[in-house]
Amino acid sequence: MVDEKKLNKQQQQFVKTFFEEEVRSNIIPLMIESLPQLPYLREKSIYLGVVMRQDGTAYNQKYALIEVPSRVVGRFIQLPPPEGQQHIILLEDIIRFNLPFIFSYFNYTKFESYIFKVTKDAELDIDNDVTTSFVQKIEKGLKNRRVGKPTRFVFDKEMDSGLLEYLMKKLHLSRIDNIIPGGRIHNFRHFMDFPDVFAQKRVRRQPFTHPALGNAIRVTDVILKEDVLLHFPYHSFNSVIDLLREADMDPEVFSINITAYRLAFNSKIINALINAVRNGKSVVVMLELRARFDEENNLEWKKLLEEEGVKVLIGMPNIKVHAKLCLIKKRSGKKTIQYGFVSTGNLNERTAKVYADECMLTSNRNVMADISRIFKYLENPSRSKYLSACKTLLVCPHIMRGQK
Repeated sequence: MVDEKKLNKQQQQFVKTFFEEEVRSNIIPLMIESLPQLPYLREKSIYLGVVMRQDGTAYNQKYALIEVPSRVVGRFIQLPPPEGQQHIILLEDIIRFNLPFIFSYFNYTKFESYIFKVTKDAELDIDNDVTTSFVQKIEKGLKNRRVGKPTRFVFDKEMDSGLLEYLMKKLHLSRIDNIIPGGRIHNFRHFMDFPDVFAQKRVRRQPFTHPALGNAIRVTDVILKEDVLLHFPYHSFNSVIDLLREADMDPEVFSINITAYRLAFNSKIINALINAVRNGKSVVVMLELRARFDEENNLEWKKLLEEEGVKVLIGMPNIKVHAKLCLIKKRSGKKTIQYGFVSTGNLNERTAKVYADECMLTSNRNVMADISRIFKYLENPSRSKYLSACKTLLVCPHIMRGQK
């Protein structure tokens, strides 16, 4: 790992070019002293606080703010390495190197910059206004979160004291609040995306196809005969995606009902559901909007799915739909066959490689009958009789509260 001060000439030229081609269009430098208040600081994002000065004076200085576009560009960038070595630079250090170029208009000669991150209260206050829809309440809650008080402020412990005091004042924080000094890297989740540059390493076993599915041409054919329990991250999530893709193309399949909570950035699950609609299937998605910090993403998914003709259910007040259920129906002769899955976790092919979860692919009649009842309830929440009729699945809170 090298920073902006340890680059050789070849790497300096690479960093300049990379910034111009990949980074520059994804950043918006803000002169925050000229703003009446700080702009909205997004959760999960990291920011560079910049101090600009003239040589020989401590008084003529300005503060600026840059959001580091790690979601778009990635956090770790490989550099042209010296012989026999591998060099990695952080994206924010590429921005640091180019600060004189970014702020060349102001003729400052000295630049300092420090990473920080803000976490705000994640609870959404869903009011009881009967004149607004549930989606409007979520949107209103998101807007309120933007102006909510920060609950956590993590910053580079080397941060300029004047900049630190300025940010704390603008964020309405005091020394008794959750103020956490740290190093240059705060979000260690980003190391999940570290480049594969190690010559000697412990090779992590890749997810493998469940033995029952390994030699099968179609996942559907297997689970119509037997249940298959997948254990993520050890088993491959591709089997779930393959099941939906097979349903897309199967001319006998006429409907797919599924619940979703957190989805991947470029979700293969969503792509499969959209393809199913385009192939003439009836698709219903129960999309739980109240996935903490993913509310905005889920609103975007809702819009996209509805534009493609998917029927989207969005949950109910006071109940959070966290179950991962799928019900696929097909006609075979005069019979209707039902199959799908019951799962924990997220329908997210990226995190399925890391998080531990279970997914049972099944065509068990009792299980599928209960899943069908649950979807009838989700489409018509006033008819709680559907849930009380469940005989195999324990549905929270309606049934589980009565269990001993």
